[in-house]
Amino acid sequence: MATIQRPTGVARRRETKWERAFRAYKDGDPCSVMHRTLAITGLTDATATTIGTLTIPNGGLQLTVCSALGDGDSAEVSTYPIAVSRIAGAAAKVVVGTKAMVAATAGATGNAAVTVTAGAVTGAITGPQTIAIQVAVARSAGTAANHDLVATAQVYNARAGGITFA
Repeated sequence: MATIQRPTGVARRRETKWERAFRAYKDGDPCSVMHRTLAITGLTDATATTIGTLTIPNGGLQLTVCSALGDGDSAEVSTYPIAVSRIAGAAAKVVVGTKAMVAATAGATGNAAVTVTAGAVTGAITGPQTIAIQVAVARSAGTAANHDLVATAQVYNARAGGITFA
């Protein structure tokens, strides 16, 4: 069996201060950004499906969604900004921004359309609160079913205490 060895005399490259700073952050740290990727197949047409839950204090989420109709006739890629905030002793607020950066293919029988929504805030105002993020894929016409979806989420943690998306 072959072994891989490092050639002698080869110096390691020094880490820059930016690389050290980036490496120092963990998921949930203040001013950190987490990346999550997920895929779902067999989505029912025009039915909201929870793809993750935000647990908050303050931060935001940038969600990029690629969906395809079950028959492969049409696809859409779109981006949604989502802002979340909360002050002590009050319920969290969440706003799903307007669909942006849309690219969609036209289908012969129907077009894919994605909608992202935020569920109701749950949890006591004195403890952690959660918000379900939901996505629906709908056809404009035709009979396509069992749609597919791939999404990436960038979670921006603005404060100590950590916003998470799982």
